[in-house]
Amino acid sequence: MRTGYRLMISVAALVAVMVGMSGCSSAGSDDDSESWGVFVLDGASAQPSVMPSDDPAGDDPDLTMPTPNSRPSRVPAAPFAPHTASCPRALPVHPSLPRRAGYITWRDGRVTSSTTSRGGQPVWRAAPQWPSSRRLGTPMTFVAQIALNDDVVPGGAGHTAYLFVSAAPGLPTWDPEQGESAVVIQPGGSPVVPTRPLRTGPTRHDEVEVAKLATQLDPAFVPEADGGVGDDVWSSIAPEKVGGTPAFLQYDEFPECGRVDRLALQLELGTGVGYVFVTDDLAYGKYVEQY
Repeated sequence: MRTGYRLMISVAALVAVMVGMSGCSSAGSDDDSESWGVFVLDGASAQPSVMPSDDPAGDDPDLTMPTPNSRPSRVPAAPFAPHTASCPRALPVHPSLPRRAGYITWRDGRVTSSTTSRGGQPVWRAAPQWPSSRRLGTPMTFVAQIALNDDVVPGGAGHTAYLFVSAAPGLPTWDPEQGESAVVIQPGGSPVVPTRPLRTGPTRHDEVEVAKLATQLDPAFVPEADGGVGDDVWSSIAPEKVGGTPAFLQYDEFPECGRVDRLALQLELGTGVGYVFVTDDLAYGKYVEQY
């Protein structure tokens, strides 16, 4: 079952990439069933407006660059993507235990800083920290915000994670180490990408949907090398959710060689799945896409 599903996802992703290479359409189209499957800007071209630069800050006084001590010592930086030969398995460093998850039903509703939602604009818990594309230097596109809780990570209650992804076609948003996606955590987080004090900016979709959560207990994570979970179990943990056990479409891929292994959000993208992970001390997060 899972193999066939992954094959369909891969074919759909190939078609999406081919369409993306020919141009972008607005996410504000009438066909909402497709608008969540492709990263585009509402009402604006997603084509690169700035050439790649080794110094994205340039002369911009509003751009805040991450500093070496932005990363907590308990979660050291990894100089390689988690699926390279240097890190062939990328398994979680914490014990694999059953985890509570909030399974999502999207609906209309009012958004606050303690709401899990997608689309619209972020509701900041602290001063705005809008991330910028590493290659283009332009603001990323807001995707969703996640109200964290103690089931995601101890001490998570009272914190919100904000997911951003670069919208220009062809950028490696699937790789958490490429600087084309960002997870900002407030309060107290230390982003690992450049940010600007923008309260509003590009959004994946103007319309806002709020998550209604139904809680259940996910089984412990089982690495593929150890057989993985059965197809029936995988299907049960595959829907969109806050927290819980990730249902990877492809290989096991916890960011930074498994050192960032607390799943905060599993989000369907139409042609694949996005996974938001956060650090133990809520300093920052990483985002993975699989197709």
